[in-house]
Amino acid sequence: MNDKAKKSTRPPLDAPADDASQFRKVNGETKVDADYTAEDLQHLSDLEHVRERPSMYIGDTTLRGLHHMVFEVVDNSIDEAMAGYAHQILVTINSDGSVTVEDDGRGIPVEEHPDLGISTLQGVMTVLKFGGKFQKGAYQTSGGLHGVGVTVVNFLSEWCEVEVRRGGHVYQQEYERGVIFRLGRLLEHPKGPGIFLLIPIVDRMVKVDLRTVTLNVPPQEVITKDNVPVRVNAVAYFRIVEPNAAVTQVENYMVATSQIAQTTLRSVLGQHVLDELLSERDKINAILQSIIDEATSPWGIKVSVVEVKDVEIPSTMQRAMARQAEAERERRAKVISAEGEFQASERLHDAAAVLAEEPVSVTLRYLQTLLEIGSSNNSTVVFPVPIDLLRLFIEREESGGDQASGEISAG
Repeated sequence: MNDKAKKSTRPPLDAPADDASQFRKVNGETKVDADYTAEDLQHLSDLEHVRERPSMYIGDTTLRGLHHMVFEVVDNSIDEAMAGYAHQILVTINSDGSVTVEDDGRGIPVEEHPDLGISTLQGVMTVLKFGGKFQKGAYQTSGGLHGVGVTVVNFLSEWCEVEVRRGGHVYQQEYERGVIFRLGRLLEHPKGPGIFLLIPIVDRMVKVDLRTVTLNVPPQEVITKDNVPVRVNAVAYFRIVEPNAAVTQVENYMVATSQIAQTTLRSVLGQHVLDELLSERDKINAILQSIIDEATSPWGIKVSVVEVKDVEIPSTMQRAMARQAEAERERRAKVISAEGEFQASERLHDAAAVLAEEPVSVTLRYLQTLLEIGSSNNSTVVFPVPIDLLRLFIEREESGGDQASGEISAG
């Protein structure tokens, strides 16, 4: 989205920025702006994929989404007014298509935040879920995406400039730098943010965006270490830390970083087997980030995160893996069944030993079995026959057989 947004938070439009503006009447009570400090803003989590899925945050990528971005900035000014800190809000549509939102509220704190270690203003503009509306009692009413709105506007805008007036001082932050070439020679320090002069014809400026860039690595055909063909894509997050190096050390840092990411992805994944690629994703991501960051460091680029997004496996391999998983589960089921049979046989052996010590207990077991059968409505007829009766027939048959064999031997 090639929209432009500009936000300025300052005292009344016709009043100077002096110390007197620090005291305000809010619901009949005197409030001091200095009481609104960095500790009043809370950091919840890290940066998310704003540029990759802008519709999740602004609802649409058409003109409606552009209007929503402007509303997010205006909502912050309205919240200040509803809380009694601001009395004037001015929205200006400039001739170049940018939008300026001004109010006379307290202004975003500019001192270093204790958790982030950066300017609180920078945290508000670059860190998602960071703001002053999460704590109970911070605002009686509030609108917009809490801790997300202004950050999303910054990420989705072509350029964004912030001006804050607090304590008689003016603070400005802009998320671009200008690399200056004077008669073809590179100046040592890049310009910006703020106002600076360029000598016509003599100076040439190259703008460099300092915000985090989301780089989608196209799908790559890879052969793993165990000779399995896979199709893998990834995403990388990087930002420029040295604007001069990004302009002078490489012709196009975006194309160069993309090519390095693609070749590194193929090289690293080719050194791992498929099981590692599927189960040890964090380890592989760390290796990718380290290699790409080291390769792009001379260009003034800092790669913060590299994530493998999707691994596509051939359908034949998927079926083979499914059969392997099914066979493994069947093996486990058979092992568990065999262990159950073994444990049951041990218990039966112990029970038989106990019954052998007291023959009367077998009769009691007969009666217990009859009670269980008779408890249900059925037509089963059971005739219990004592084992002792059968033993008499068995002994008589054995003795008869022995006698017959003796007579045959004698004849």
